[in-house]
Parts: sequence; structure tokens; C-alpha cells
Amino acid sequence: MGDVHFLLNTTQNFDIESINGEKDFVARFAESFQIGQNNVQIGITLFSSQIHHQFDMGLHSNLTSMLEAIEYIPNRLGSSQTDNALEWVFKHAFSKDAGNRESVPNILIVLTDVYAVKEIQRLASGLQGHDITVFVIGIGLLPDPSQLAQIVTHQQGISLYQPLVRFGIYR
Repeated sequence: MGDVHFLLNTTQNFDIESINGEKDFVARFAESFQIGQNNVQIGITLFSSQIHHQFDMGLHSNLTSMLEAIEYIPNRLGSSQTDNALEWVFKHAFSKDAGNRESVPNILIVLTDVYAVKEIQRLASGLQGHDITVFVIGIGLLPDPSQLAQIVTHQQGISLYQPLVRFGIYR
């Protein structure tokens, strides 16, 4: 059981293949678990220069519904505002109104290039102070490992995903 929220970067730094790779990553993640109220719940928010909340945790009670929603997530381009997106997640995504359950692990998985991060340490420490385990998957060209490390709860949460998409390993 767990409440998982994905924060997906859809900036103009990425091509359609990279953005589709993010969606594919989330779909494969969802396929690994039983989805539903008594199992794993998944929410998704996109960010670029604006925040585009797609759906709350608990909205989709089965895998079929979730995969269909992921498939139809639109591509929204803009500049990278990771700091604003993290602040939004901190305030909204893990609230009871958004489907968050008490006594269930809270996990945030951020897929980002983190080039436009301003207050990342303060925001990340705020997330960590609320029992949210944060993992970051660096995407885009040459993600900065030092900035990625500022977001994660544990240093081992850093991984580089884009090469897997580019070379067709994850598809």
C-alpha cells in the first residue's frame, strides 16, 4: 500500500519522445502494482512554466482506468519551474482532499532536468519534514546531479532515466 504522486517535467527542453518516455515510465510503474483504494494510489502533476494537475491519488480505482488517463496526458511545453511545482505538490498533492490516506507511505517521484531550480533545498526539506519520501529521476540533457541530490530524501534516489528512453532499453 502507498500513495504515490508523480511530478513530470514537460518543458520545451524535451522532445516528444522524452515526454512520452515519462508517460511510459509512469505506466510501467503503475503496471507493477495493484491500483485502488486499498492498494497503491497514484496522482500525476505536469509542470513547465505552469502547473497542470492531471489527477489526484485515488481517482482511478483500477489499472485500466489509470493507463487510459496516462495515455491521454497532453504534452504541455514551457520553461522549467521545478521550485514552483515542488511547492504546489507540498501544499496540495498529499492532502486528504487529494486522496492521501493516513498511515500509508507517501512517495513523490520527480522526473525533471532541474535547470531552473531556485529554492530547491528549502522546499525539499519541507517535503521531507512531512513524511514524504522523495525520489528524483534526472531526464533531459546532462541533468545536474548536485541539484538532483538537493531534492531527494536519500542520495540513492538519484537515477538517470533519459539514456534508457533514448536507446530504447525501457520501452
